[in-house]
Amino acid sequence: MRERERKQKGDTMAIKRERKVSQHKEHTMASPLSSSSPAKISNLSLYICSFHLISFILLAFGTYTDTFEIQYGWNTYFGKFKYLTYWNIWIQTLYFVISLLYDLMKWRSVSKCDQNKVRQLQIVIDHVHATIVFPVGIFVVITFWLIYHFDRELVFPSFLDEIIPGWLNHILHTLPLVLLFLDKYLVPHCYPPKLRGIGYTFCYTSIYVVWILFLAFAKGIWVYPILQILNNQQRFVFIILLWLFGISIYLVGDGFSCFMWRASPQPTKTRKNKVK
Repeated sequence: MRERERKQKGDTMAIKRERKVSQHKEHTMASPLSSSSPAKISNLSLYICSFHLISFILLAFGTYTDTFEIQYGWNTYFGKFKYLTYWNIWIQTLYFVISLLYDLMKWRSVSKCDQNKVRQLQIVIDHVHATIVFPVGIFVVITFWLIYHFDRELVFPSFLDEIIPGWLNHILHTLPLVLLFLDKYLVPHCYPPKLRGIGYTFCYTSIYVVWILFLAFAKGIWVYPILQILNNQQRFVFIILLWLFGISIYLVGDGFSCFMWRASPQPTKTRKNKVK
């Protein structure tokens, strides 16, 4: 009798657990716009969606202002596309708008096909965040303010204060760091295996290095004055140090995500197992 009672209790607890899991899934995946499911959205999901929306608005406004309102920089070869800051503000803006679309898709996904698309988009977002968005965004902020502190004329000459307003300068060179760490705090991003992720980051950053060296030696345009005052050996060492710094930012991002979410360093494999 006791064994039977224990078995019944165990079965009852298992059923309750299954109900809670299914309720949790409905709670997180239900669409506020779908008539076939109740409009139940967790507070955390609303906070994350609101954060992505506000981040996108701020970055989009800064991108629009820097592109269309500030004409300085467009009258030279390839205009502002020479500058990593301009690349970065577009990267950050696109990342946050895609994250916002992912939030909305997650709420609306009902069928298994929709959920698979959401999972695939999540994998892409995690990969892009880990290897491009976070390393480039943090790199731009830290290197700008570090060089600015020692000699601002090398990165942001004083005459630009009359052309570029202070608030826009902070959107370009301060806001990405704040938004990226908040995003890591709110969203558990899955990083690829370390060597693969570092390789991707190295390849992506190499594209920009090749670009500025092409401009320098083929067109005679030095994008940053600090590179112009160095000789070839010093430039080589400087670029290698910047590469190492970018890789260290990738590792910091990986470690921060693991610390915040107590995840394994290579969670991509776990996700694949769960999908199967």
